[in-house]
Amino acid sequence: MLWSERQKAAGVKLVIQWFAPRSIWRKKSGNAAPYYFKHPNSREGYEAALAEWFQKKKELDGTKPHSEHVEHLQKLYGDVQKWYDAFGVPATEARLADQVSVFLAWLDEAAKKDFPEPITFEIALMMWASKREPFFQEFVTDSFSDMRSLEYQLGSKWIDRIDRATATVLDKEPQTICHWIQRYLDRQQERSQKQIRKSSARDRKYKIQHFSEWCDRLAHMNTIDVDYVVKYHGELDATSLAKDSKEGYFAVFRMFVRWSAQQKGCEFNLPANINNKEFGFTEPLGTGRKRQEKKKWLWTPEVFNQAMKTLPERYQCYLILMLNCGFRHIDLSELRKVDIDWKHGRIVIQRNKLNQMDAAPVISYPLWKRTIELLKQTLSDDPDFAFRNEKGGPVEVAIKLWWKRYRDDHAKGKRLDFIRKTGSTIVALHETDLDDFYLGECLKETSKKHYSFTDGEPCQALDDAVAVLGSKFGYCAEPYKRVALTPDVLEKLQKAGIDVSKL
Repeated sequence: MLWSERQKAAGVKLVIQWFAPRSIWRKKSGNAAPYYFKHPNSREGYEAALAEWFQKKKELDGTKPHSEHVEHLQKLYGDVQKWYDAFGVPATEARLADQVSVFLAWLDEAAKKDFPEPITFEIALMMWASKREPFFQEFVTDSFSDMRSLEYQLGSKWIDRIDRATATVLDKEPQTICHWIQRYLDRQQERSQKQIRKSSARDRKYKIQHFSEWCDRLAHMNTIDVDYVVKYHGELDATSLAKDSKEGYFAVFRMFVRWSAQQKGCEFNLPANINNKEFGFTEPLGTGRKRQEKKKWLWTPEVFNQAMKTLPERYQCYLILMLNCGFRHIDLSELRKVDIDWKHGRIVIQRNKLNQMDAAPVISYPLWKRTIELLKQTLSDDPDFAFRNEKGGPVEVAIKLWWKRYRDDHAKGKRLDFIRKTGSTIVALHETDLDDFYLGECLKETSKKHYSFTDGEPCQALDDAVAVLGSKFGYCAEPYKRVALTPDVLEKLQKAGIDVSKL
């Protein structure tokens, strides 16, 4: 029996066929006339004919002699990669899965390269594989065919795995945790253009990183079950992170899990305990001590006024608005010219962070004289926004970066977010519960949210509180103290000839 006949009987598909009438190898290529290669009917003769065909193919279509070999391997290992994507990576095969991904990338590069003698593609292929365990053991040693030939097939383990996984399964979206983390982050980036702020998208990207580094990224999404949620919470609680950080990381983890379970392509069952309120975190020494510790970061009038003397004019304006109106970076960035009431010396605004919430009030802030002066001096040329950067864009990021670089030079390392905390503290000491209004936080009472429409109207209590705040920093006089007179006192004043209407 001829060598080619033995291969056919064994089920091996040859790239070029033996043409018995002429005792020669023949290759058909489309509608063109067949190509013939005169070599003996043996393994050596077949490989010589194959090499000659590859050279001819290169001349015909400009492809590399090893292109067909590369495509064959890409198909085989592409199915291996799809299997890992569809079913996740077993813990014992994590290194192997990484090497499969690297091998596919190597094949992509090899398809573009020339492999002149003596290092042919086949030699380079085996050199690459032999240096990588467990890849070599799994796909070379345990395979019954030669990786250097076009007849190469995967071992029985992988043939069985891929046969059991229907084509429909392999064509589905990958089900690994790392794939869905990336999908979640991509979605947050899309939403940052409309529904959420860009800083929110950046914050979620940063906070999901803790989970991404902790988890088995190549595991199937369904490994995130009830026990998994408990385990991650325990791992997070055991870290030395601050309570706020732990809560933030776990909140974003929950958001990711809930979002993934709602996606059409994600074969994932939402853990029944994901919304359980038992997943809390504690402050070892108590929150009171932590708040007391933070008081040292509040701005003193001395440090603030020294900074106002040395800072560029624009940053003087930013700082005084943060104190006068309790602004954040984003409030400065999104402040519009229409929000400034020059006639009455006020800014009438709803916090940008809360401007999609019905319960967020529109506050009318009285401005100090120095605040108005700096606003007029630093106002941008933009038709809508009060502040823009040199390229005409938002200033939020620029403020943060500039302050991070120069805060030691101007304010003894003080943080900008503690300016509004300083203002809030002084306002709260002046009148309890007024700090929420100063900060523009959401209304809590039903009557204020649904029945009393005082949005944008001046509030005497806030005006007095802001005046007290300004007086502490030397920007205005302290407001007069008001005393409620009883009817008896008013009657006595009138009898004494005092015009009470002028009081």
